[in-house]
Amino acid sequence: MRNIHINSRRLITSFDLHTTLASLVNFDGKPRPLDLDSYPDHHHGPILERAVNLFGEVPLNRSCEDAAIDGQWCTCRPSIAEESEE
Repeated sequence: MRNIHINSRRLITSFDLHTTLASLVNFDGKPRPLDLDSYPDHHHGPILERAVNLFGEVPLNRSCEDAAIDGQWCTCRPSIAEESEE
């Protein structure tokens, strides 16, 4: 539960959640790395390879690029307020 608490303030994606839930399917109480061979070929790629299991600690300095989040969807950058025309 410690890592879940830590990760609540880290950059995560829906792919991380998917990877975490998939790890529960055959849970036997032993930690193991993500097995890419257990996924169909069309799921292999940079996004799945960058997904992390949320039961482990997500890196503190994880960037949108690390998580395969396209720049237009990245919310890690500071926002810039637009001036109103009042």
